[in-house]
Amino acid sequence: MLHPRPVWFALGLATLVLLNTAAAQDDDLRIIEFETTEVTAPHVVVSPDGESLILTLLGKLFRLPSEGGEAKQLTFGPYFDTDPVISPDGSLLAFTSDRDGSEGNIFLLNLSSGEVRQVTHELSAARPAWTKDGEGLVYLSFTRQARDSPQPWKVGESPTPTTPAVIRRLVLHGEGDVEAVTVDPQLIRSVFFLPDGRLAWTVIEPKSDDWSSNPEATTRVEVMDEGGTVSTLRTIAGYPDCFAASPTGDGLYYRRSHRFWDSWVPASEDLVFAPVHEGPEIFIAPLSRRRGWARRFAPAPKNGDIYLGEAGRIWKIDVSSGAWEPIPFRAKVSLQVRDPVPPLKQSFNPAETPVPDPVLLQRVRVLDFRAGGFGLETSLLIQEGRILRIGPEPRLLPSETTIVDTRGRFAIPGLFDLHIHGGDPEAFLSYGVTSVRSLGWGWEESASAPRSFSTEPNLGDQYIGSEQDARSYVRLWKGRAAQLIKIYNTISRPLQRAAAEEARRLRLPIAGHGTTVQEITQNVILGYSFLEHAAGPSRVYKDVLTMLAMSGTRWDPTLAVRGGQALLLRDAPGRRKEVPGSVPLVPPFLRQLDTQLLRGYWADQLAAVRDAHRHGVKLHAGTDQGAGFLHWELEHFAQAGLPPLEVIRIATQEGAVAVGAEDHLGTLEPGKLADLVLLDKNPLEDIKNTQSIWRVIKGGWMFDPETMQPDRN
Repeated sequence: MLHPRPVWFALGLATLVLLNTAAAQDDDLRIIEFETTEVTAPHVVVSPDGESLILTLLGKLFRLPSEGGEAKQLTFGPYFDTDPVISPDGSLLAFTSDRDGSEGNIFLLNLSSGEVRQVTHELSAARPAWTKDGEGLVYLSFTRQARDSPQPWKVGESPTPTTPAVIRRLVLHGEGDVEAVTVDPQLIRSVFFLPDGRLAWTVIEPKSDDWSSNPEATTRVEVMDEGGTVSTLRTIAGYPDCFAASPTGDGLYYRRSHRFWDSWVPASEDLVFAPVHEGPEIFIAPLSRRRGWARRFAPAPKNGDIYLGEAGRIWKIDVSSGAWEPIPFRAKVSLQVRDPVPPLKQSFNPAETPVPDPVLLQRVRVLDFRAGGFGLETSLLIQEGRILRIGPEPRLLPSETTIVDTRGRFAIPGLFDLHIHGGDPEAFLSYGVTSVRSLGWGWEESASAPRSFSTEPNLGDQYIGSEQDARSYVRLWKGRAAQLIKIYNTISRPLQRAAAEEARRLRLPIAGHGTTVQEITQNVILGYSFLEHAAGPSRVYKDVLTMLAMSGTRWDPTLAVRGGQALLLRDAPGRRKEVPGSVPLVPPFLRQLDTQLLRGYWADQLAAVRDAHRHGVKLHAGTDQGAGFLHWELEHFAQAGLPPLEVIRIATQEGAVAVGAEDHLGTLEPGKLADLVLLDKNPLEDIKNTQSIWRVIKGGWMFDPETMQPDRN
């Protein structure tokens, strides 16, 4: 039975026509344009006549001739559009978008006129599929749970892979009636039609409520006949996803994940084919490891060839021979984004008592970024916590000056760790980290603690149930002198958007995660200043990196916790002694990961960082760990191909810029604060030499790391 929507729904459906250019009225937006021949993890579908492809690129829809060529951009504005499906007559494109301010709803694009109109009004809707006659759509509607519910998705949170959903059918003509196809929320992930017109969907049945300790599950493929009777087509082990029926109806294509994924685990994936009722899976192609559920493949309706987005390109796979043919691809991209809020300019008041005694460093070699290396032996005079002069030793020294003969040692600026969550401040200082950006749980400032540029608690750690909650939270921490606001992706996109708008109004920089293409793109659109963590288990390509470079959003990949230290300790377990023994090193989800899989994942991460640097993306060095790990992070940057001088610049000069302290920190120049590290060995010859710390100076106070470093046993 059809259940009509309220009157407001019919009125809204009749009047709500969203033109692609409407967002240009927002004064806060600017347009960036560029050309790319690479696309990261696109969703690909084939037109009914097989003549063209629809693909996603940075949250926009493009049409590409199936033989290749110029891709034409179809949707515009500060939105994220995905899940495209073409109507049977080829005239309309249904897709999921956040352009109404929701988590996501279904919209229609008229491919002739370019008009866009909204057709669902859900809290979160996704994965539309056309009925065989083209008169309606089915889609998934995700269900929110009460705050104290055991279900993973609570009020205010974004949907996750374990979020329950129901299937609904929408009649496009008349009053836009909606019918409930399924009533009880289940872990439904794919909804699609078989060639004979029957509706099919998949339901995950976990073997345990605790996904992390017992990730085993089975997946049922269910079908509904014309009379409404539901039966099980077949059962498949694990978490297959993104189903598509073969054009002949003899089988199903889907994405096979070799284990349940989360935002950190680089699960292996394959594209496979299985007969409709029974029989073994047939391997079609490997898929790069990624987080997300966009279907990156589609069978052609006429010959069954597979079109696939993989490794930054679009491919056609001949299913009979298995041959891969690259499709020439070029796209001119136009994006509307908000400029990141610059970091708050830091001011450092004159030192209060006690004031450190003046220090003269003799025979020291000072790193000069402009000269591209270390200078000859010279003297460096520190007074009242700042560098007074660099050059020949003065004839007259201030009274009480401490003279230190460095014997030709190498001086670099104090290091920045731009992603920590508390820890032992003296331990950080002993490793040459004189400044940190604490993304929650910092410490009190003291002479023996690094300078802390803190966000305090993160928005998403606590209950945020409304847009007013989100805005109030931002105002609260602005009043408490937070340096920036970090917004977790655990709260829904509408609440993230409200918090970001409030932060921008207060001129407060925003940090957020960047672990998927969708997350990266949506956060760039909202004007985030910083993205934390690597971009998911797979590589990002020119489209994403160009967007980051042109938008000005800075990227802190935290490589150590994205597999770097796990692999380092497998290859050289003896290096465990380089960091404090009390600090956990490898998260449980990486300990059992196959080494070969980890190496492939790691190679993708390094390639992305290397390409990001080449494209001009501003990179940061952060660890998400305790003391000592920054030096491993610097090794990872060097392993990606960055020269040691550039790696040190990222961890010093760029770190100072990121926190608004470039006038006082980040380089060794007269007038700047005396934060520096004296090394026994030249780090430009080997980046590992940043660990050869002889002394650490912070604000003119000198420390011997051997007396400060915690137990490394």
